[in-house]
Amino acid sequence: MKWKFILIGTLCLATVLPLMGSTSAAMAQNAGATYYVAPDGSNDNPGTIEAPWESIQYAADNASPGDLIFVRGGVYNEIIEFSRSGTSSAPIVFRNYPDEQPLIVSPDWSGFVFVGVEWIVVDGFALTDMTNDGIFISDAHNIEVNNCEVYGSGNIGIHIVTYEGPATNNTVRNCSVYDNGGEGIYLDVKADSPAVVEDNIVENNLVFNNAYEGIQNTHESGAEPKPSGTLIRNNYIYNNGPDWATLDLGGDNLRVIGNVIYDNNAPVGGIYYSGGSGSIIQDNIIQNNQHSWAVGASIVLDNISSSVVIDNQIVDDCGNGCDGIIVQSPGLNLDIRNNTISTDPISFEVPDGDIEPTVTPQAEEAVIVPDDKPLVDPDTGILIAD
Repeated sequence: MKWKFILIGTLCLATVLPLMGSTSAAMAQNAGATYYVAPDGSNDNPGTIEAPWESIQYAADNASPGDLIFVRGGVYNEIIEFSRSGTSSAPIVFRNYPDEQPLIVSPDWSGFVFVGVEWIVVDGFALTDMTNDGIFISDAHNIEVNNCEVYGSGNIGIHIVTYEGPATNNTVRNCSVYDNGGEGIYLDVKADSPAVVEDNIVENNLVFNNAYEGIQNTHESGAEPKPSGTLIRNNYIYNNGPDWATLDLGGDNLRVIGNVIYDNNAPVGGIYYSGGSGSIIQDNIIQNNQHSWAVGASIVLDNISSSVVIDNQIVDDCGNGCDGIIVQSPGLNLDIRNNTISTDPISFEVPDGDIEPTVTPQAEEAVIVPDDKPLVDPDTGILIAD
C-alpha cells in the first residue's frame, strides 16, 4: 500500500486533507440575502459590508433560510445561541470573510450553541476560553461545523449530545480541535435524556492535545438507543489522554475508516469498541499509543458482533503487555483479516462459561512487520511511504 505525504498543520487543514463525501449544505447556492458582521459595526446598521452589524448573535437572531452572513476578522466576546433554522435547499450559512478569521472568546459556558435548530453551517471560525463546551449541538439536525478551530475550552471541544433531544445528520469537518479540558469530539447519549444520536459525520479533522479521549462515540450506562451510523473518517488523532481509549466507541453501524491514531496515552489503547454490531474498522494507521492496563491493545473488540476489521496497520503500538487486536467475548460473526501488525497479532479473552468468539479463519493470518518500521514520523506527523 502506498501512502501520500501529508503535512500536519493547525491552520491549513482544508489544504491538507481533501474533502470527501457528497456536496454539503455549505456548498449550496446562496438563496437569500448577504449580511456582514464586524467588531466595529453596530446592530443599528443594515448589515451591509459598508455598515455591518456588530454582534454575531444579532445576525443569528435575524437570519432567514438561505441567508449568508460574512463575519469579519477580529475578536467577538459573546456566546452565540442559534434559534433560527434554514432548510435543506436554503441553509443559513455563517462564514469567515475571505482571508480573515473571526475569533470567538466566549465569556460563557459555550461558544456556539445549537438547540432545536437545523440546516445551519458555520465555517472558518476560531473559538476559545469557553468554561465548558466549545460547540454544543443537541436536539439539532443537519448542522455543519467546517474549517473551525476549537481550543482551550474547560471541558469538551465539540459536543453532540442528547440533553435537549436527538442529534442527527450533523457534520464536523476540516476542524482543528485541541488543548481542551475533556474530550476533543464527543457524540453522547445520556441516560437521563435518551434520544437518537444517529448518522453524524466526523471527518478530516485534527484532534490533538485534549485531556481525555480524542473522539468518543458512546452512551451512558443504561441509555438506549446507542449512538449509531457515525462515520469517523480521515482524522489525525494524536497526543490525547490519558483517559480510557483514544477512539472510545459504542453503538451500531459505525464506519471508522482511514484515521491516523498515534502517540496517544490511553489505558486501553488506540480503538476500543464495546457493545455494538454491523460496523467497519478499516484502513486505520495505529502507532505508539501507550497502554497502562494489561488489557491494552491497538484495537479492542468488547461484546461486538457482525463487524469487519480489515486492512488496518498497527506498528510498535505497545505499552504494558499489548496485542495488536483483542477480542473479548462474546464476539460473534467477526471478519478480521488483512491487518498489518508489528505486535502479537490477535488474542481472545473468554471468561469461563462465556461463548467462544466466532471469527473468520484469516484472523490469525495477519501480516507481521518489524517493530522498527514506523508509519508516522512522530516529530512531523508525516506519513512515511512504503
